[in-house]
Amino acid sequence: MTFVDAPSDELRQGDICLEWPFPLWNLNTFQVAVEVSSESRQRAVINLYARGNKLPVVICSHDCEVENARTRAGLLVAPLLEWPFPSLETDDSLDLMNARVPNGNREYDYINWFPVNLQAATDNSWHVVDFSAMTSVSPPHKIKSQLLSAKRFEFTEESRIEFKEKLAMFFGR
Repeated sequence: MTFVDAPSDELRQGDICLEWPFPLWNLNTFQVAVEVSSESRQRAVINLYARGNKLPVVICSHDCEVENARTRAGLLVAPLLEWPFPSLETDDSLDLMNARVPNGNREYDYINWFPVNLQAATDNSWHVVDFSAMTSVSPPHKIKSQLLSAKRFEFTEESRIEFKEKLAMFFGR
């Protein structure tokens, strides 16, 4: 089992929160907007994943980053994206489904993706957490309540450990 039956009222690493507009950072195509009424105010205009449609996000910061925010500037989240392959029957899909843990050579396949099966009543309940698209959002103390209200899925301890270990390998390779 990947998820607990009833999510807790805590925000933890690996929790999936629904419906967030997620930035697609591309510093080659961003625009700067200047307010007419003020010469000093400028804003960056960025692209969004899925044309601005809200996506599920997965908490990548460790639990203590949320609970003991102190001077933390932001909370790390990654988007939960649609399955990258057209069919679940392909070798690539089967390899990715098993990429939660190291292979026989103690290496991770698809190091930037963590496969997740939401087990919903949809045709394709498989998704991927895209570590390479992680970004920092608001300081934890300012966004925690919003993320908690959007939280829908919480990993079991075993799945949380798999998530944490692959995330660490993504950063530490």
